Amino acid sequence: METVDELFDEAERAEDRREWDIAAALYLRCLTIDPHDPVIPFNLSHVLIKKGNWKEAGYYLNKVLKRDPSNAEAWYNLAAVAREEDDTIAAKRYLEKAIAADPTYPDPVYNLARLEFADGDRGEASRLWTKYLELDPNSDWGRRAKHGLQLIRMLDRNTTSPSSRASGW
Repeated sequence: METVDELFDEAERAEDRREWDIAAALYLRCLTIDPHDPVIPFNLSHVLIKKGNWKEAGYYLNKVLKRDPSNAEAWYNLAAVAREEDDTIAAKRYLEKAIAADPTYPDPVYNLARLEFADGDRGEASRLWTKYLELDPNSDWGRRAKHGLQLIRMLDRNTTSPSSRASGW
């Protein structure tokens, strides 16, 4: 009989090979042996997301969060699940929880800014993208955040400029 560590290692190797079905089956076997390990359901949720099983991934992420409510990555991934299910309100709430759990984790900050911008809250989007740039200024996402801020400034100028109102543009 294989140990949970051996099965876990095998599951990770299957993940590396993008063999999602095999990895999921191995992580499920790990869970039957050690149902209290928080890493196993987290890894399983990742595999399920890759397979497009969003609802099931959410189930395992909630298991992780019951054991460790300060797991910022689990909150972040749960936000992705909610977003995939078109539940923007829940996605925002989960991103806020991810930020609260780890204020130095830039990904939820960026994605919350995107959701706020999409919902028309340019002020909050601007605040969040500015915060993101404090955390991760030089990445590709940092450049995108800078572009988002430029777009907000442009939109704000166009909605408040007397000349734009007078010309009908």
